[in-house]
Amino acid sequence: MIKLRVIGLKELQKITGEARSKTEKVIRDALLKASLLVTRESMIKTPVDTGRLRSSYRLNYRPFRTEVYPTVHYAVYVHEREFTKTGKKVYHKVGMAKFMTKAVEVSIEKIKKLFREAMEKVFKYGGLY
Repeated sequence: MIKLRVIGLKELQKITGEARSKTEKVIRDALLKASLLVTRESMIKTPVDTGRLRSSYRLNYRPFRTEVYPTVHYAVYVHEREFTKTGKKVYHKVGMAKFMTKAVEVSIEKIKKLFREAMEKVFKYGGLY
């Protein structure tokens, strides 16, 4: 499961004061975009046999926090298994092991950019920019 959350929210709300609702919307939008980006990248990298694992992805949103995860019981096994018991590398015709971890790794710069842009908007709304 990949969890994304905003740290320092109370401090941010103090800075922005009256622009709080706009600030919350900007941060929520960035968080959801980041979560969808990770979901998309992870689904692309998810190994496919029947397609059940790939189609089981869920995104849960709570204020300033999201969770992206597949719901099938064997997801963690497929994610973590890189080698067989004999030490051979596991081969997937489609996808790869560590698909969620790798999705975050390839998405991190885009996620940083999303939040940089969001913070610029927040500071504009708060009159600090």
